[in-house]
Amino acid sequence: MSKVTSSIDQIMEDIDAFLGKRFRARKKGILIALKSIADPQTSFDAKVEAAGETLQEFWKEYSREHVAKVLEGFPKIQKALFGLELEPELGERYRDHFLHMFNIFVFGARILSKVIIADRSGKLLKKLFKVTEEPKKVGKLFRKGEYTAAERLNFLWTLMSTFHDVGIPIQHLPNLQRGLNLFLDHFGLRISEFSVEREASVDCRLPYYFELMARMYNDGITLEREGEYRKTIKPHPYVQKALLDEYSRNSHGAISAICLYKSIEETFYRGKKEEKRLDLDLHEIKTYNDLVFEEDITRVALVIALHDINVETYPKLFPISFRKFPFLFILIFCDEFQEYFRLEGSSLTGVTLIKSFPFLDVKMESRSGKIEIHTKILYAKPTTAEEETIKREVLPYYRKIGETPPNNFEEHIARVWKRIVERLEKKLSFKGEPIKIIMDVYQAAHGSEVCVMHWESGKAGW
Repeated sequence: MSKVTSSIDQIMEDIDAFLGKRFRARKKGILIALKSIADPQTSFDAKVEAAGETLQEFWKEYSREHVAKVLEGFPKIQKALFGLELEPELGERYRDHFLHMFNIFVFGARILSKVIIADRSGKLLKKLFKVTEEPKKVGKLFRKGEYTAAERLNFLWTLMSTFHDVGIPIQHLPNLQRGLNLFLDHFGLRISEFSVEREASVDCRLPYYFELMARMYNDGITLEREGEYRKTIKPHPYVQKALLDEYSRNSHGAISAICLYKSIEETFYRGKKEEKRLDLDLHEIKTYNDLVFEEDITRVALVIALHDINVETYPKLFPISFRKFPFLFILIFCDEFQEYFRLEGSSLTGVTLIKSFPFLDVKMESRSGKIEIHTKILYAKPTTAEEETIKREVLPYYRKIGETPPNNFEEHIARVWKRIVERLEKKLSFKGEPIKIIMDVYQAAHGSEVCVMHWESGKAGW
């Protein structure tokens, strides 16, 4: 059989450079979570628990309990979404976003590891991802020394990849309401509106948060002296308006970004800290605010807020340039690509059609800084029961969008990935960029694999 998947051992080897010495203790948790996700006998709840424990450990290091509590609560709310956001006859259902975030974190870490390995001169991370060693003042704050460029890359990617979808339940509140009303209707009852009230302190801080993100966008993430970002005086008006609009509509990207800001402030700005490294004095708080909160945290918040913005609603933001916003580019790609081990059914017992981790090969030209990402993904041959589930839940979806249902499973796969490719080509810029993506989608058939889609960025057709 050709090489179209990756073993867990290969994945762990791939992410070694990304973890480095400082974060190598995380390997055990990641390994346990990957084994759980890949095991068909492990329940969905157990998979979520394994990934959740790992993600919470990451975030406890950055913020103790505050953000970890958000990640702990997410799967509980997600269970309600699985049950209430379900109308099979309309082809509508909720898709998991918790394991999705974990898998995005790992897949992105595999890509970034290749860049770290190729960066022998220490210039690639700065050139491609606009990452250098942290300012020395930051290292002194936490008494562990500042992050190297590779460690800072780890910090940034971990934050944005494991937190970008936590606002999904807020965006889906109307669907929860609709799901409840489908049942309440039998009793002559109805929920007219979910009343959501925002804390006054958060409302007061919103202009500041959105100004920070719009200012950083205006500079296109530009590094200056000693690892600091250039800070423009004025925010970009189009971006600031777009983010405010998205937040007012409860878009999960903007909601997640504000949650990140709020949780970080809770960590460092309120109360006496039991852990000494988090207990900053007034002078240290100002240093943290100027050199971390308004810089790396804002960079992460901007990526999170922009990753799900609608192309048609805010066309001037697209396509995203890798040269200007490398992390946003990578997150959008990973977000669209992450279809493996995702439930295809309408509940926690739904079928999983991609039962292996994708093949990944990253080629780097150290001198020019060009990246080529080649991915391969394999659909397992569905069982009779799985085919019945697909027919039951896919056919209504095609009727809903006004398309003729596919004649067979292969055609369904091709259509799914055609839509993914179309979204990538709308969202991401490939012309004149130092990055190329190649994707191959295979289906298992009679002891071999059949390629049902091949796509190369920058080339017409698929």
